[in-house]
Amino acid sequence: MLYLEKFEKLRDSQPRLALGQVSCENCEYSNYIGESKNCYLVTDCYQSENCLYGKRLFFCDSCIDCNIMERCQLCYGCTNCKKSYNCNHSRECLNCSDCDFCENLKGCQNCFACMNLRQKKYHILNKRYSPEEYEKIVKNAMESPEKIIEKFQEFKKTQPHQQSIQDSCENCEGDHLYNCQNCHYCFDSEKSKDSLYSDKLINCEDCCDVVIGDFSKWNYECVSSYFLHNSNFCYNCWESANLEYCEQCFQCQDCLFCVNLQHKQFHIFNIQYTKEEYLQKKSQIISEMKKTEEYGKFIGSTYPYEDTLAQEKPQQQGPQSLQK
Repeated sequence: MLYLEKFEKLRDSQPRLALGQVSCENCEYSNYIGESKNCYLVTDCYQSENCLYGKRLFFCDSCIDCNIMERCQLCYGCTNCKKSYNCNHSRECLNCSDCDFCENLKGCQNCFACMNLRQKKYHILNKRYSPEEYEKIVKNAMESPEKIIEKFQEFKKTQPHQQSIQDSCENCEGDHLYNCQNCHYCFDSEKSKDSLYSDKLINCEDCCDVVIGDFSKWNYECVSSYFLHNSNFCYNCWESANLEYCEQCFQCQDCLFCVNLQHKQFHIFNIQYTKEEYLQKKSQIISEMKKTEEYGKFIGSTYPYEDTLAQEKPQQQGPQSLQK
């Protein structure tokens, strides 16, 4: 793998971006975060404030230990909630407030250990109570939260579960898709179309094997693409186009095997060429890579497995397989 080995040596010789932050204030140990304030140890967040230990928080305030939240406030230990206030240990809730240990609620208030309710108040295990009874039962129950969790898990077995969560989607396969069209085996995505085998897309089009893509199209095998177009095998490239095998390139066009460039065009291995030279050399390199079956493969990550979010998803062969 002559070209990939050369690319790996170039990448290892360049400085690495420790944390990706844009227009943030007082956000320590936070990565891929923009226009946020007073956040700590959060990843992939936008316009959020006072959040701790979270991932994919958008327009949130004072949320802790939360994952995939949008326009929520004062939430703890929640997942996949939108437009909710003061909810704890809940998931798949929309327009809810003061709900604890709940799942798949919409427009509910003051619910405790409930599931699949719509526009309800003062419910416990899907049963209606008066406000006074509700407050008394919840107060007593919170003295031993372990029993609450155990009882709620048993209660969930009696309730129907959605096979796939989709809203305003057409011809889609996957889960947690919103306003998508023709997306197959895609997950946690919205406002995207004509994409395959991708995760965490927002306003993307014609993407395949892309993870974390925003406002991008015509990309293949890319990670962390922001306004990236017509690019293949790229990592952490933003506001660029026509890239192949590039890492951490910003506002670049027509580059091959480049690392850590800004506002560049017609570069190969970080070396400037004329347009004619670039097109000729690029065609030659890709042709040679296809003959040796090198094209389409990629080099390993520079980050240790235990320092990445990959460990959150089980691997059948363990971290050793990722190092090959």
